[in-house]
Amino acid sequence: MAINTKKNDLPVERFVRYGQSKISDTELLAILLGTGTPKSNVLLIAEQILHLAHNNLHQLIKMDFNQLINIEGVGQKKAVRIFSALELGKRAILSVPIKQSKLHCAQQIGEHYQAKLSELSHEEAWLILVDQGLQIISEKQISQGGIQNLTLDPRLLFKQCLLNNASSFILIHNHPSGQLTPSTQDQELTLKLKKMARIMMVNFLDHIIVSHQGFYSFAANDGLK
Repeated sequence: MAINTKKNDLPVERFVRYGQSKISDTELLAILLGTGTPKSNVLLIAEQILHLAHNNLHQLIKMDFNQLINIEGVGQKKAVRIFSALELGKRAILSVPIKQSKLHCAQQIGEHYQAKLSELSHEEAWLILVDQGLQIISEKQISQGGIQNLTLDPRLLFKQCLLNNASSFILIHNHPSGQLTPSTQDQELTLKLKKMARIMMVNFLDHIIVSHQGFYSFAANDGLK
């Protein structure tokens, strides 16, 4: 069966006509693949790859390289091209320094730390310190744990706030399991920090959980009221 060249060219044509933000993940992936096979056009191969990644680009980043190259129509060169594009996207997000930038919203922090922490196989907790003008003073890793839990000493957190003259702080940690729903431990820690922040007269702006599924903001879900 001959390859449908017109269909193979369609993603590129749509990219040029409408711009990258207007085309689907499947079409973007098809552009990276470039060509299909006599049995499958490039869009079908792209769909197969996304299906194996559960239609989640963060899952695609975590996909085993050998699993990808063994898909018919992919091979080593195309797999390298795909992983290189994903890595560039991740680096683009992380290249914007979080320190000394103006704090705007939970999405700004969530997306940055999703790129930074979502691929880790263990939990980490990070602290963002903020001044009165909502300028980010610094970011610090304050804890590291296992696959399912970490231990965080609130005294260390508030010590950092005092040492850096921070008027506010945000706590971020990752869930390697991918689950974004706060655990009982997460909820208890948030409540404890909220009470201590009032005593210390420091603003607890948010507690954000990140994973390859996205991010969860306690503040956006009324968890800090």
